[in-house]
Amino acid sequence: MALKHKIASIAALALALLFNRFFTLSKHAASLAAIIPFGDDPYDAVGSIAMIMSFLLAILSLFRAFMPARQVTAPEVRRVFLARSQASVALGVLVALASDAVAMARHHAMWFGKPAGIELVALMAGLTTISLSVLYLIRITVRGIEYRAQPQAWQMAVLACLLCGAVLAIFPEQVIQNVALHFLTILAGFAFFFVPLSALIVAFFPLDKAADAMEGNNPQTRLTKWMQWGAVAVFGFAIGAFALEREIFGEGRISVPQSKLLIVSSVFIGAGTAGLLMAFTFLKKPLGLFRKGLN
Repeated sequence: MALKHKIASIAALALALLFNRFFTLSKHAASLAAIIPFGDDPYDAVGSIAMIMSFLLAILSLFRAFMPARQVTAPEVRRVFLARSQASVALGVLVALASDAVAMARHHAMWFGKPAGIELVALMAGLTTISLSVLYLIRITVRGIEYRAQPQAWQMAVLACLLCGAVLAIFPEQVIQNVALHFLTILAGFAFFFVPLSALIVAFFPLDKAADAMEGNNPQTRLTKWMQWGAVAVFGFAIGAFALEREIFGEGRISVPQSKLLIVSSVFIGAGTAGLLMAFTFLKKPLGLFRKGLN
């Protein structure tokens, strides 16, 4: 890939690092942790999956930009799929920030008029500006490729964003007091992230019908469909286990009674596995995952 594609991938990785810093700072900095209204699920679930996916998608885009690909897919199509993987980082951060903004509008009394509230708004505004700048940089890399978005693609993207935002605005937050409902709330938060993200990726970086048809004709990797799902599930299990270790055993961050350790472990590992499976469900086709010629 050309230098501009590599620069865009590096920019996507830098954005992922910035979002990780913002997510960590907002939850652990004393001044911010006391006022953020998005520290609980489903808003926290949106931010958590956005943080994980931003790193994974940034790594995917770096791999596609720097590693040579076999000439199985047309160069123009490969450029669009690369741009999609890069833009998914910026769009994912914007979706997460929009979720945070919904929580802030819903619970404005927690932060409005407080000194740390200004800092919070400034951080979110700065991160939004950087995300839009990275998205624009990525959009430049596919100039000259005449793939026009279908009107229904933008309609679906707008509808997905509005619908998920509306549900977040009225979501019954008290249900997280129940363990089973809390787990379902986490899954709902993941859906609030992936549904608009997948629609926005297709709307911003479209392929025409001929290119879409190549998806079905182009040979896939040697992994069968079930092997692909199995690999994703195992990876999700590992991510959930790592998150569990970080939250419970790492640096003594939280204390969990022995009687509840199994339940908490099941929630973390189950959420990690379900989150990656959900990501694969929504992003496999838009990002051309497990497709030859795209790395």
